[in-house]
Amino acid sequence: MTPDDWLREHAGVPEKIDLGLKRCKKVLALLDLLPAPFTVITVAGTNGKGSTVAFLDAILSEAGLLTGRYSSPHLLRFNERILVAQQETSSEKIISAFEMIQKASAGITLSYFEYATIAALLLFANEQVDVALLEVGLGGRLDACNSIDSDIAVITSIALDHQDWLGDDIEKIAFEKAGIARARKPLILANENLPSVINHYAQSIGSQLIQCGYQYEFAINTTAGSSWTWQDNENELELCSPGLQGDIQIQNAAAAIAALRSSDYWPIQVETINRALQSVKLAGRLQNIQTKGRQWLLDVAHNPASMQVLCNYLIKNLPANKKVSVVFGMLSDKDVTNCINLLSPYIENWHISPLDSPRSLSLPDLQTALIECGINVSKIHANASLEKACLQAQKKSQVGDLILVCGSFYAIGDALSYLESV
Repeated sequence: MTPDDWLREHAGVPEKIDLGLKRCKKVLALLDLLPAPFTVITVAGTNGKGSTVAFLDAILSEAGLLTGRYSSPHLLRFNERILVAQQETSSEKIISAFEMIQKASAGITLSYFEYATIAALLLFANEQVDVALLEVGLGGRLDACNSIDSDIAVITSIALDHQDWLGDDIEKIAFEKAGIARARKPLILANENLPSVINHYAQSIGSQLIQCGYQYEFAINTTAGSSWTWQDNENELELCSPGLQGDIQIQNAAAAIAALRSSDYWPIQVETINRALQSVKLAGRLQNIQTKGRQWLLDVAHNPASMQVLCNYLIKNLPANKKVSVVFGMLSDKDVTNCINLLSPYIENWHISPLDSPRSLSLPDLQTALIECGINVSKIHANASLEKACLQAQKKSQVGDLILVCGSFYAIGDALSYLESV
């Protein structure tokens, strides 16, 4: 039995969203996990959470600290969600944690995500980690990760996404993200243009606000192209480009350094930071894979803000006249139209399919959306599954062509499974 099998039997499916903190707090108290027996760094934001957590994990690990990392969703295996010392936790340990939670909860009904979050915290306590790095799943204020107080909070970005749960405008979404902040604790803001409601909330509860462009800043070396500078009023660090591709990753890395600068683990040597930054790898973030003469580019872009980051990368790195085909699928609660419009100037052929999720946009609806965005019908190739879309894209491409996969974490997971098999 895998952790996913256990959860589907006892907690339902991950698509069932039930926001709120009371259940988690009650069970965490029963497990004697409140307050947390480790330092907690919680990261929220529309995009960039996973990368920021990965940078934090790499730097702290390189500095000799034992880390626990909790992130979501997974791409291939549930075990990807819970790492200790940057290694996936075994299914046996995870299921054992689930069973302990079930026994301790005494009839309290927990969702898939609540079980996963509490299990991560329980495992981190069992392994006696120094630092737990928590990536918020949805929003912040009512997300299960917020059931345990953060020592340092980070907000990476704010954009329209998950409007059905978080609200239909930027200010409402920002307020939900701001809920991870704590009184008298650092709150790192990775962007100087985040909605003002975050600053107002932080000030109202007495958080220590540390914002990019104010308390710290970074600058990319435009002449060398392979270095950048991070600085605050006491430090100036000359740093190498991170292992993750895309200029936005320097913003995420800068936020991670700001978080560590506000922690008890500072100072950390610049050589340590550089080794860590270069070591970071994260599946599905502008990930390049070469197979059978084709170049595959996999990116989890699934909303207009992340799709714009992907397009910026294509503008900067795509050779003139390069043929690009895309394997594409999206969830029905995403802004499909704007994502298509952003991506369409760079795409020659669209290999589309539904996703393996009850929330998937149906194949007819996806076809209709493409046509309404002005995509020629002859350029749209429908498939019953993401795997078949990958196979079709490969067959119709030539050696040297680029095949892009994007639109959803589900799309990237299925594409990785396909590429492992070819």
